[in-house]
Amino acid sequence: MPARTPVTQIARPRVLLADDYPKILVALDRLLKPSCDVVGHVTDGGALLDAITTLQPDVVVIDLFMPNVDFLTTYARLKQVAPEMKIVVVTAEDDDSIREQALLAGASAFVPKDRAGTTARSNRPTRTTPPASATRPRSS
Repeated sequence: MPARTPVTQIARPRVLLADDYPKILVALDRLLKPSCDVVGHVTDGGALLDAITTLQPDVVVIDLFMPNVDFLTTYARLKQVAPEMKIVVVTAEDDDSIREQALLAGASAFVPKDRAGTTARSNRPTRTTPPASATRPRSS
């Protein structure tokens, strides 16, 4: 029987996060850090290619509609620059035709943000005390 590689020795994927909303970047970072090495964040398509060239991620998690990003053109360029890199699209759009276009343009996966949020919530530790906002009295 071949020896199994212990889980601690499996390489963690290097992930670059790209979204124009800082709160989404923070949430994705928090979601992915336990199992991935998040190597950077970009908030603008103009910085995306530079970050990929510099940081050499295995995966880029990108918002579909970022500033200065035409997703069809950008995904094709990303695949030229880093052909082995996976592109995961995270978007507020949950439209079958947009999903198909993104996948045909080079995306490896398409995840609607509402589903990504559900995944993030299900992976969080259970809170034992209510958040401060839950204890504040409501104003009328």
